[in-house]
Amino acid sequence: MLQATRTLQSAACFLAVFVAPLSAQTAGGPIVKDGSYFTQTYQGEVAGRPRLRISALGEITVRGADTQTVAYRILLKVRASNEQEARQYFQQTQAGATSSADTTTLGIGEVNCGRCGLRAEIEMTVPQTIADAVIVTRGGALDVRGIRGRVNADSAGGTITLDQIGGDVLVTTGGGNIELGAIGKNVRCETAGGSIALTSSGGDAVLNSAGGGIRVGNVRGRLQAETVGGNIEAKFVGGRVAAATSGGSIVLGEAGGEVTVDTAGGAIRVARAPAGIHAETASGDIQLNDVAGRVYALSAAGNVQAYFISDRQMMDSLIETNAGSIVLFLPVDMRVTVEAMVDFARNLQRIESEFPDIQVTRGDSFGGVQAVGQLNGGGPVLRVRNTSGRIYIRRRE
Repeated sequence: MLQATRTLQSAACFLAVFVAPLSAQTAGGPIVKDGSYFTQTYQGEVAGRPRLRISALGEITVRGADTQTVAYRILLKVRASNEQEARQYFQQTQAGATSSADTTTLGIGEVNCGRCGLRAEIEMTVPQTIADAVIVTRGGALDVRGIRGRVNADSAGGTITLDQIGGDVLVTTGGGNIELGAIGKNVRCETAGGSIALTSSGGDAVLNSAGGGIRVGNVRGRLQAETVGGNIEAKFVGGRVAAATSGGSIVLGEAGGEVTVDTAGGAIRVARAPAGIHAETASGDIQLNDVAGRVYALSAAGNVQAYFISDRQMMDSLIETNAGSIVLFLPVDMRVTVEAMVDFARNLQRIESEFPDIQVTRGDSFGGVQAVGQLNGGGPVLRVRNTSGRIYIRRRE
């Protein structure tokens, strides 16, 4: 299985940016009773800068727009016995925004108020030209869209949604889903307990989940995906693919580079991998369409089906299962040497070949059946091994 990529240490580094409260507080609106909570709203506008820093406890929504300023609205909520007590809590929060020479900072200072349950809901409109945004919440969802630069987003326990981000993206959450739309460059993300969805990435993508599925649309570069407890799906990857799951299936559309997929508890299906593939499953079927290069497919207890193509170079390959059927489709013009074996077989029908050049005979071992031959003068060796099932070698016209 792949080793999980750890991005939480990187997140801790940019959390340190917000250790100090803001020097000034925006004047708040009237305090309003809302059920068991009191609320107060803060609104303001400051100059936009190339860098954006946000830190809060609660939900954060950021929208990029054609503007030169940062407009914000902060709704604070706190439990208190009366309005006077709530006012004291609000005065300690230091909620507001400031701008320096190159950075706009919005933050809410921490308040030691016991069980008051202080939380915030933040809505911001920022310049879409921001080059670098760091957005952190100590508990809540993040929703960021329409920024041309890079975005670092971290939540201690909420869903993170990013879309229409032009630069690199680094995302971590301690217990929520990650939903990524169109990302212009590289993606690195990790969740300790949720799913990951990525629509598109203009660069590489590294995706890790400790407890959910991973779903990918289009990755122009390389893809590395790992999950402890879910399925992995990817439609198109321009470069190499490395995907592993401890408890689900792996479904891949097309990959431009070499593919390595591994599951401990599910099926593997690949639509196109002409640069080579290494596929292993402990308890599922493997189906490979349009493969070439070095093809390695191993199922401990399932069927294997592979369709080879002849317009890409083939290398020495191995197809193996212990208790299922193996079905191979070989192009009629393919140059290959086939060495197939069923270890335990009562009759020659355990291997069937549609090629006259691949003859089925008794093997050297007791009870074994083999099929050996060369197509079109021979070439790279395709070894096929089945412990107790069947092997079918078919013509692909």
